[in-house]
Amino acid sequence: MTTAVLTPQITFTSARPVARQTISLRQRRRLARSIFSLSLLVVIGASFSAVSHASDSHSHSGTAGFVKIVVGNGQSLWSIASIINKNDPTSVVEEIVSTNGLLSPDLKPGESIWVPAK
Repeated sequence: MTTAVLTPQITFTSARPVARQTISLRQRRRLARSIFSLSLLVVIGASFSAVSHASDSHSHSGTAGFVKIVVGNGQSLWSIASIINKNDPTSVVEEIVSTNGLLSPDLKPGESIWVPAK
């Protein structure tokens, strides 16, 4: 007599099918709005940075033909003006005062001012 051995075959099936994760229309819009806002902020920040670098590298308005100097110990507005123009320091003093918006002719050591180029 022959004996046959039968082994049961087991197969697994999921109770529910695997579903793709879907994003609702509301979530898509929110994501698109967020990405747009973020990119807009980056562009605005970059433009402010470019503007500040441009203003630093160019001469200030009203100072074309002028040089920025630092006032030393013992220097006065008149001594600086007489170095630039020995014949008529008065006109140079007036130019320096108007260009720098000085309220008084008193200068402090270490102060930066614009003076006419020779």
